[in-house]
Amino acid sequence: MCFDHVKPDGFTLVSLFTACSEFDVLALGRRAHVHMIKVGLDKNLHVANALIVFYAKCGNIIEAKKVFNELEQRSIVSWTSLIVGLAVNSFGDEALTLFKEKKMLRLVPTEITFVRVLLVPTNI
Repeated sequence: MCFDHVKPDGFTLVSLFTACSEFDVLALGRRAHVHMIKVGLDKNLHVANALIVFYAKCGNIIEAKKVFNELEQRSIVSWTSLIVGLAVNSFGDEALTLFKEKKMLRLVPTEITFVRVLLVPTNI
């Protein structure tokens, strides 16, 4: 992954987590997660959001929640990523609870969030 004097940045890791989630390559994604922490990219919100999606798509909702809970700042993408991840992995009640919590924080849900929350009963 590292060439002479070339180191992966946030864009590289987002792409890697996306590819790992599409091909369900949990082991490689976990290695990239460790690397992300070692090089200090764990504070990068875009990378962290991609990591939440990666873990959720691979069915590891515990790790997805852990990444979300450790975020110092959360964007609407962070919230939506975990809500959708919970819904897709049949944690409908938790998805709805998180959706309500997001509303209490006066965060405006995206269209994606609404569609997934509407489909929650079919995932239970």
